[in-house]
Amino acid sequence: MAYVLISPLNWGLGHASRDVPIIRELLRNHHEVTIAAGGNALQLLKKEFPTCNCIDFPDYPLADNRGKFFFPRFTAHVPALVKALAEERRNLSNILKETTYDLIISDSRPGVYSDSIPSIQVSHPVHQSFPFIVWPIELIALYVNGRGFKKFDLVIIPDNP
Repeated sequence: MAYVLISPLNWGLGHASRDVPIIRELLRNHHEVTIAAGGNALQLLKKEFPTCNCIDFPDYPLADNRGKFFFPRFTAHVPALVKALAEERRNLSNILKETTYDLIISDSRPGVYSDSIPSIQVSHPVHQSFPFIVWPIELIALYVNGRGFKKFDLVIIPDNP
């Protein structure tokens, strides 16, 4: 039996819902699963898996993505995301001080990994297909994703054949 920490991002229910089959398979194989999530994602997974341990784990603040001025708003939002990532690392450190895990599965949470515990990142495709006019942003995204993915032992991109 392995002790697994799984932490989906709560920007909608897509991350949590795509982790449902992963958690089912872990439980079917008699692993103990702890879910670290927030908001609706935590509520969904608590309801789906009432026997799992659950930790309320704060999410990143979500930038307003409505309208045609998304990129300037998102750019202005980057400092809040950086601060939230540092907070995520501190929160994870506190969790890992209390419980020993054999595996960490992070679903689009780049700060949920360990240097001493095998860590898997479940992510969206690296290439986002932005309009040509914003190609500098795509280059930055590719660079950031590439650096972030190196911290994980494995990266799984389920929506990419």
